[in-house]
Amino acid sequence: MEQLSIYNSAAQTAKDQGHFGEVIGAVGNVIGAFSDIRLKENIHHIGYSESGIPTYNFSYINDEKTWFGTMAQDLIELGRA
Repeated sequence: MEQLSIYNSAAQTAKDQGHFGEVIGAVGNVIGAFSDIRLKENIHHIGYSESGIPTYNFSYINDEKTWFGTMAQDLIELGRA
């Protein structure tokens, strides 16, 4: 949820300033980097989103907090990245 909040804030600022496309691309690249399976451990497949994207519970390496989300590799394989 924190990543989504950052994305939404950046998107609104960019839209207000007329640079929406540029910022969306940059923010997407940053968020995509955090979606990479190589940064995660304790990965458990939970199910699928309404649009068919696999979803997981996981933690980032050296972080005890549990997150819910997707894997960049799945998004690439599905043609969504």
